Amino acid sequence: GAQGTIYNGKEIIKMIKNIGFRYVIVLAAICSILPMVSLILKEWKDETSLQLWYLTLMALFCALGEVIIMESETRSRSKKETLIRFLCHYIYINTVVIFLGIRVGWFSLVNYIEIVVLAIMIAVIYLINILISYYKDKNLADKMNRILSSMEEEKE
Repeated sequence: GAQGTIYNGKEIIKMIKNIGFRYVIVLAAICSILPMVSLILKEWKDETSLQLWYLTLMALFCALGEVIIMESETRSRSKKETLIRFLCHYIYINTVVIFLGIRVGWFSLVNYIEIVVLAIMIAVIYLINILISYYKDKNLADKMNRILSSMEEEKE
């Protein structure tokens, strides 16, 4: 008879990561393509199209900040320099999101609670990304150390 496939925990986590990655790629593609389609169809003055243009612009500015601030050098950095770069990047992301958000009318400077909540939300997302990157890098370093250790043992 036909048996169902049984997945272990690591395979399930890998599948969830792949789904999440593909979701983000598809979402980014849709948000980037829809404004262009609306422009081609001459409906770019529609409010939804303008919102999508601002989201695309915001994503572009945030991506540029990532490249310029976080990945500008390939050399190894000290912990202090890394922390300073994270802080500068966080401030940059907040500035981009808040400026464009005010420009579009998503929130205003009058209601400062909205901006505080937004900064907290960005901080939480930022922290989650840092933790994921840290554990991913730590696991990679551990794996590389195990491989090096096994290679050294084979030499002996």
